[in-house]
Amino acid sequence: AVFLLFILFLWAIVAVETLHPLLSSSHASDDALAFEDVWKAAVTILLQMGGWIQEDFGDVVLDAPWTAAIFFGILVSMSFGVMITLVLIVECYTRACEQDQQQKWEDENAQSDAHLHQLAAACSNLDTMRRGSLQMADLIGAYQGDVAGFRSSLATMGIESREQLETICVVLAAPTGQVGISEFL
Repeated sequence: AVFLLFILFLWAIVAVETLHPLLSSSHASDDALAFEDVWKAAVTILLQMGGWIQEDFGDVVLDAPWTAAIFFGILVSMSFGVMITLVLIVECYTRACEQDQQQKWEDENAQSDAHLHQLAAACSNLDTMRRGSLQMADLIGAYQGDVAGFRSSLATMGIESREQLETICVVLAAPTGQVGISEFL
């Protein structure tokens, strides 16, 4: 935005030095007043670019064709300045969105890891024989009684019903009815 203001005032200075003498000598006094000083020139250029005023400087270009280069330069440089400013705004917004998404992903991973460690600790507490496996009945009993926070640990991992737990146990259970803790996690 500062760069755009710099360009605007640079063109306003050029307009005061080149267009004002031309307009004050050959055209209506309103056209001459538009470029009388730098501030008025900057406002005129800004309003002309925004389409808020419909000053017709075509007569000026017809009388002095070299002024077309000034008007064209103003048009092109201000348009590019606005485009660049918009591109920078969109780029900053995109970067901020990507950083937010990355932070959200990292937070979810950290939370998931914490829940997994909590579930591993609950399973370890249930494995009193330290075999590395649990009976399916022990898992379901721990779930029903919420032994050592087992049910809440499973709920954080997305297992929210006894039927879901039973399905997982049936799939993972060995022929002996044992469910390996490492497979369960």
